[in-house]
Amino acid sequence: MLKITRKSFTITSFLFDKITSSKDIFELTKKIKTTQNGYAGFNTKKELRAYLDVTVGEPKKITSKLTEKQILQAVTKSVTICKKYSPINNGEIFLFPTYDPFVQKKMFGVSGFTPWKSTILLFIHPACKSLQQIQYTLAHEYAHATMLRYHKWETLEDSLLFEGIAEHFREKTVGGKKAPWVKAISQKKSEQLLKRIKPKLKSKDPAWYGKIFLGQSKSYPLWSGYAIGYYIIEKMLKNGVNLLELIKKPRIHE
Repeated sequence: MLKITRKSFTITSFLFDKITSSKDIFELTKKIKTTQNGYAGFNTKKELRAYLDVTVGEPKKITSKLTEKQILQAVTKSVTICKKYSPINNGEIFLFPTYDPFVQKKMFGVSGFTPWKSTILLFIHPACKSLQQIQYTLAHEYAHATMLRYHKWETLEDSLLFEGIAEHFREKTVGGKKAPWVKAISQKKSEQLLKRIKPKLKSKDPAWYGKIFLGQSKSYPLWSGYAIGYYIIEKMLKNGVNLLELIKKPRIHE
């Protein structure tokens, strides 16, 4: 474990800890202390372990393309830039390895999860060779971590808006072109799907997230939700709404 402490956030890296089984994950979580953000954003260590068991995946012997120092520098740089746009206090960032082939092949070797306000988990595949993509993912999750200070994330509508804002925030802060998940479907197609799912926007059933975002239904292409959310926010921005105000606004409506 390697930990970096800054004035308003900490970065804890487990990227190069020995992980060969669930037992190692069990031992790893013992090193995480409870804070105002729980156990790395979870209510209990048991919940955190269960999540890591799935997300880390089956460990494999793969030589890392990047050093821990390079990754920590990239993460620090990204969060420092993001703070200039939307300050966050007592932020916690945790870096874990992942061996998920989908993350490796489809997500440039990086994925993220924000379980709680001010708390970010990044999962980096050893084959990842893009420091830039690590910065992009951090910025996307940073938007979530900031928004959770002001809003609850409960409905399908919330998911569309949270993800749309996060991608625009990433572009505004650390740059980069439209992500593959945003380009998964065209703007026209996204508008058509939005009309179709409008009756479900207030649904709190997580199955709808799986269908719209994760391709768990043949009716919706993989990552459709990211594109729909992106274009909803793009329309708002073109109509003069300020992106940073969207982050803080008590409730967001199309």
